[in-house]
Amino acid sequence: MVARDALDIYLAFASIGAIILVGFGGSLLFEKTKISDIPILIFIGLLLGPIAAATFNITLINHDMLSKITPYFASLALVIILFDGGLNLNFERVMDQLGIAAFHSILTFGFSMVSTALIAYYLLGYGIFAGLLLGCIIGGISGAVVIPLVSMLNIKEDTKIILTLESVLTDVLCIIVAISLIEVIKGTSIATGSVIGDLLGAFFIAGGLGLMIGIIWLEILTKLYGKPFAFMITIGALFMLYAGVEYIGASGAFAALVFGLVLSNKEEFMRIFKIEKIFVLDAKIKQFHSELSFLVRTFFFVYLGMVFTLHLQDLEINPNGALPGIITTLDPLILFLGAVVLIFVGIIMVRYIMSGFTTIAHKDIKEDRSILWKMMPRGLASAVLASMLLTIPEFEPELAYQFLNIVFMVLILTVVATTIGVFTSERRKEEKEAEPEEKWHRDLENEKIEFDKRERERRKKFNQKAIENRSLARKIEKEERRKARSEKKRLKHMEMEKRYREKVQNKKKWN
Repeated sequence: MVARDALDIYLAFASIGAIILVGFGGSLLFEKTKISDIPILIFIGLLLGPIAAATFNITLINHDMLSKITPYFASLALVIILFDGGLNLNFERVMDQLGIAAFHSILTFGFSMVSTALIAYYLLGYGIFAGLLLGCIIGGISGAVVIPLVSMLNIKEDTKIILTLESVLTDVLCIIVAISLIEVIKGTSIATGSVIGDLLGAFFIAGGLGLMIGIIWLEILTKLYGKPFAFMITIGALFMLYAGVEYIGASGAFAALVFGLVLSNKEEFMRIFKIEKIFVLDAKIKQFHSELSFLVRTFFFVYLGMVFTLHLQDLEINPNGALPGIITTLDPLILFLGAVVLIFVGIIMVRYIMSGFTTIAHKDIKEDRSILWKMMPRGLASAVLASMLLTIPEFEPELAYQFLNIVFMVLILTVVATTIGVFTSERRKEEKEAEPEEKWHRDLENEKIEFDKRERERRKKFNQKAIENRSLARKIEKEERRKARSEKKRLKHMEMEKRYREKVQNKKKWN
């Protein structure tokens, strides 16, 4: 009989293998049907985590342990996926789209934050700073979800870059603004200029270090070309870069993106910095990293489902007195769930409106507007920030749990909505692309029908004229034969000219 501990080990290995196979099957499913595998992987996580614990009283991994490793796993997923995103970006296009991406990201983040804060203030009775903190935590989209998803979509390259940059920019915005608001709630005075300075510093320092280490690493990789383990030591350098940048208070995620961007666009950076030395990048690095990125991404979404938790007992909701009595007297659970739905609707409305402004400013991506506003998934950065509130003494535990529930519900809603939105947009685009060919066939058939109709009318008139005047009919028939001979001569002359040109070209080629 197999021991209990050994059985747990076998079950863990079987689960890992099944998750990898499901992840691969999900990728194939997306290629065939444009249905994302994200909800499937999250649902597997829910089965292995909260559903197994609540229904079957089976706990594969203790929830306290999950909450402890969440920041580490979130960082690992983020750095691997953002590095992969950088490896697949074009530097010139990134610089071209940086301005419009910043415009889109900052305004979308800002308005999402304000709309969430207003709903929380009026419907849930939160203070204005608590409402802004909630809006900040769920204000940005997740790079860990967006980057792998846009890489598989049939959209313009500029749209992919804007969404990739938005996910990176808003991740940093979420973290820095949230930490600043937490300090305000704790009673520390924070100047607006200080927050803006922190944001700019986070990007410039991270970008500079990512650029410098990237160029140095190209030199190292050139010497290691053809030797084993080049990919593994590149991952080691990536982790050290991330840790170092995070330690000095800048954005390690942004540094990882720039590091990947430098490695994949070595020719551009050599030209910009006037470096005459030839750098070589082993093609296997990209291949290996894409496989690692797939593995991390798959487990990321399963993990997302596993850490999902609900604490909805004994809810204390104090809606704003300015609301009608019919709303303030509702059951707290209904008020809470209603607020979550309104926050979700607010996120959709903000993205829909801002995507319109973005496509006006950048007319080339107008046809991708639906993808631009439907790409709204929140990720582990939001979950980590919400979980962090439980460790702050100044934050009431009841309020912290409410934040955690709201964030997880919005996270699931936005991921599912993104999946459905992407599926419908891709299907509609496929139908639209097929439509011109079908329309061309219909037009051709209609033209044939019209031609036959005209031909019948012409013959009818000719027969009538032949009956009325035989000599006129002979003249018309003679003229038609003359035109046919002339057309035949013209086509023959064109054919002769074509052959002569081919002969001259072949002669030049041989000489």
